[in-house]
Amino acid sequence: MVALSLRAAAREAPERIALVIGDEQYSFSDLAARAAAVSPLLGNLERVAIVAEPTADAVAAAFAAIEAAKPFVPIHPSAPAATRDALVNRSGAVLLDRAPNAEPSNTAVPAATDDELAIVFTSGSTGSPKGVILSRRAVLASATASAKNLGWRDHDRWLCPLSWAQIGGLSVLL
Repeated sequence: MVALSLRAAAREAPERIALVIGDEQYSFSDLAARAAAVSPLLGNLERVAIVAEPTADAVAAAFAAIEAAKPFVPIHPSAPAATRDALVNRSGAVLLDRAPNAEPSNTAVPAATDDELAIVFTSGSTGSPKGVILSRRAVLASATASAKNLGWRDHDRWLCPLSWAQIGGLSVLL
């Protein structure tokens, strides 16, 4: 059974390498500790936006949101500030680097459901970017099918050349 729990991975294999960024390696226990440090910032937020930078802290923030059942919105790190703010407002999220008790400015956004894992915005090739809701069930089913079809060994690594603000990069990360 596949789980999306960084805490569970840290309990099962605390020293196993979970993430490599450049010359830096991060174990599951290191990422879990970083995620635990972010958790208090999530407070009563309904959704949280995270700039999807290729850093251990940003990745840990996404997993903190997953552990806390707070849907997250990955924002592309190269998005101009105006675009970033528009996507954050349209999603009804609060950007994690802002005051943790701020309220989203767009009240027309539907309330988060228990099964909502993330909102990933499309490229906007046919107009403005659209927010696509990824359910926890769908992500778990995809991860389970991938593990079943590809198998998994302790020393396996996945290359992620895509931003995790895109569905392909986020799928590899999760």
